[in-house]
Amino acid sequence: MLAASMEVLMGWYAEGRLSPHVSHVLPLAEAEAALDLLATRQAVGKVVVRM
Repeated sequence: MLAASMEVLMGWYAEGRLSPHVSHVLPLAEAEAALDLLATRQAVGKVVVRM
C-alpha cells in the first residue's frame, strides 16, 4: 500500500501538481547545521542537503 501511495505522489510531483516548500539548501559540509535546523524547529518546509 505504501508503494502505491508513493507512486501516486511521485506522479503528481512529475505532473507539477505538488511543489514542496524548501526553506533551506545547504552543502554536505553543513549537514550538521541542517540537522540542527530540524532539531530546533527553525525549518519551515524541507531542508535539502546537496552532495
